[in-house]
Amino acid sequence: MKWLTGVLLFLFFASFVNCKSRVSRFYGVHEDIEYLNIEFNETNIKPQAVLFIIDSILSKDSSQYEIIRMFHGDSLNPLQRILHFKAYPEEYYRVYVNSTPCWIMSVFNQNIDRYNWLYNSDKLGNKELNRIEKRFKVEILSKCYSFHEGSQ
Repeated sequence: MKWLTGVLLFLFFASFVNCKSRVSRFYGVHEDIEYLNIEFNETNIKPQAVLFIIDSILSKDSSQYEIIRMFHGDSLNPLQRILHFKAYPEEYYRVYVNSTPCWIMSVFNQNIDRYNWLYNSDKLGNKELNRIEKRFKVEILSKCYSFHEGSQ
């Protein structure tokens, strides 16, 4: 009888050791989030230009924006935006605009993870990180250069 009690206790505790995320979701506990931190240190681009370009894109694509405003209980602050890229691979970037002028905090891409935002660069790998960085530079920052030059 003692061995049965021991086995049951072992199974009970073992089921909680490897399901940290399920337990934290159940109790509403949110872990500290580690962001991707894909930084763009473009000193000749003003943060206002990045916000203007992203907001002009968002004004055309606001349907998905409201759905994904919350991330693990972490709400968007006024300097953060969710950017939706419709072309393949369809994905969303959570961008923080500041003085550098900006950095990508996290990415949502159903081809990589169907249910979760990606905050950890280990899950993406260097090839994907480089692709994401290049896409943001080509599709967003390049427009900021022309915006900046045209506004002088």
